[in-house]
Amino acid sequence: MEPIWSPSPERIARARLTHFMSFVRERHRAPVPDYAALHRWSIEFPENFWRALWDYCEIRAQTRATQILEDGNRMPGARDAGQPLQGEQGELVCSAPFPSVPIGFWGDTDGTRFRGTYFARYPNVWWHGDLATITPRGGLIVHGRSVKNLDALANPQALDYFKDLPELQA
Repeated sequence: MEPIWSPSPERIARARLTHFMSFVRERHRAPVPDYAALHRWSIEFPENFWRALWDYCEIRAQTRATQILEDGNRMPGARDAGQPLQGEQGELVCSAPFPSVPIGFWGDTDGTRFRGTYFARYPNVWWHGDLATITPRGGLIVHGRSVKNLDALANPQALDYFKDLPELQA
């Protein structure tokens, strides 16, 4: 599939991502000649990636985060009945509360729609609707919306188009 648009070489040279990759090569000695290599490096070495991002953005804090996923069993990709998977693509779920979880939908006074959206698939487990993989080093790759989620959101004509895309095949 051809991209819809590609930036010019001049635009790429001016991009913050290009500057970040240069910073990572110089300061962190990481082999990232292009975006694909940076993406791989961020997945294989998430602690180094986040440290480099903090340095590049000059983020200051009393302490830095030391681990990407606190407990990989609480937020694994899941394929069947919420069973944890590592190194395989599965549905992103969370079996414990997390800071950014919404508490409900506007106008859903009894919580029926909210519970049906996020908790109906697996009992007492938050189902996010994205596909994800937990890497062996504890990183999390979010691949995007699952076809099961698109089934619920898209109109039939749009769904037919998206289901044929190889990137969305489960």
